[in-house]
Amino acid sequence: MSLGERVTEFTGSLATLYRDVLTTTARFDMQSSQTREALDRMERAVADLTAKVTQIHDEHVREKAALDARIQTLDGRLTTLSEQALHAVARDAARDIMRQIGDGR
Repeated sequence: MSLGERVTEFTGSLATLYRDVLTTTARFDMQSSQTREALDRMERAVADLTAKVTQIHDEHVREKAALDARIQTLDGRLTTLSEQALHAVARDAARDIMRQIGDGR
């Protein structure tokens, strides 16, 4: 093989290597860009989900507070009604006793 043939072969190999480097670089850049885009989408999705979870939690806290207040109100009413019922029974019993005393029993 002559020197000219070796130079031609070397030049061809160098051109192939350069083309492979360019192809690899282009593929890497494309993959890097797609990865960045995917990460950006994922970050947006995580931020959206975080906002939704926060909103759901806040609604839950508000609803729980409202239910607790309602329970306390109903508990107060029940206590009042129980006391009224107890007073009514005691009053009726006292009337019956007074009537029985008045009737001479």
